[in-house]
Amino acid sequence: MDQNYNERPDERAAGTPARAKKKKKRSIGRIIAKTIGWIFLTVFTICVIGVLTAGIFAKIFMTYVDTTLIPSLGDITSEEMKLALASTIYDKNGTPLLTLYDNSEDTGGNRELVKYSEIPRHLIDALVSIEDHRFWEHHGVDWVGTVASIRDTLLKGNTRGGSTITQQLLRIQYDDKDVTVRRKFREICRALEYEKSVGKEDIITDYLNTVYFGAGAYGIQTAAKTYFGKDVSELSVAESACIVGITNNPSLYDPFRDVVFEKSGMTPRQLNKERQETILWEMYDQGYISHDEYVEAINEQLKFVRSESSVTEQYIYSYYEETVIEDVLQDLMAQKGVNRDTAWDMLTEGGYQIYSCYDPKVQKAVDDVYTNVDGLP
Repeated sequence: MDQNYNERPDERAAGTPARAKKKKKRSIGRIIAKTIGWIFLTVFTICVIGVLTAGIFAKIFMTYVDTTLIPSLGDITSEEMKLALASTIYDKNGTPLLTLYDNSEDTGGNRELVKYSEIPRHLIDALVSIEDHRFWEHHGVDWVGTVASIRDTLLKGNTRGGSTITQQLLRIQYDDKDVTVRRKFREICRALEYEKSVGKEDIITDYLNTVYFGAGAYGIQTAAKTYFGKDVSELSVAESACIVGITNNPSLYDPFRDVVFEKSGMTPRQLNKERQETILWEMYDQGYISHDEYVEAINEQLKFVRSESSVTEQYIYSYYEETVIEDVLQDLMAQKGVNRDTAWDMLTEGGYQIYSCYDPKVQKAVDDVYTNVDGLP
């Protein structure tokens, strides 16, 4: 008989080879399993290759940074910067009579150095709150601000912002102002290295002694005297916010500039007031001042020592002042063995303290005589 009695009744009834179906299902399962395994292995292999490649490039990059980039950054200290400093002539009583400086853009000699202890805390708070509010926490680079700056650059084309106070100081010291990715990277490396050896207080002091505050004033001490006729230690909260606001853009926020901007229809003094109020709000919002202090500072009437129109007036030396200057120049030429031009550069950039015999009372008596036309023959 042809009947296969070894087959199961259901297999014979259906007329379909059940083992073939089962074998087919197993084959599909194996194919799927192999495919998943192959995909997993491929992805894993790619990841391993990517990690190894990234590691190799990272090693090469760090070797480049350690052996080439960082050594080329230099190691400038505040003492080695040789900032141009104003020289001062005093009268016989020790009262400043005349300040001499080279106010060219390259040197910026109208500067007096101050120590950290001489700077009021609210001025430091004003600077940190508006320029770098994570200054006391980061190690030279604010990565949150840097990422935000990169995002704005890619999405909005905005290339400004993201730099810490440390980065800004180093940019000035190294005169590294190229708007390039490479410059930004150099700046980051410099800042990270710089803060390994320089403390936060020194960075704040160096920054405030170095930066330009408009109206020919370099450094916070000169700015305080230029705008408010007082020592930096005497500045109020409102005055400190006013001066700190200038650093963002001196040509825009210098309150002594006598111009009206066409786009805004506002003067630099009006724009300075707006920025001052922004800084005061940041100080309040970040907990540096109370609400009462914020309101008081906002309403304080700023008393500048001169108006915008008087800025361009040219100072004329008196006969006595000219004589003192000439005597000092001759002494420098003789002692240093230099020519007159070099002696003048030394005088206007060297920070000399010159004490003269000028007596204000005697000079006034003389002036009263020779300026009295009626007394002349």
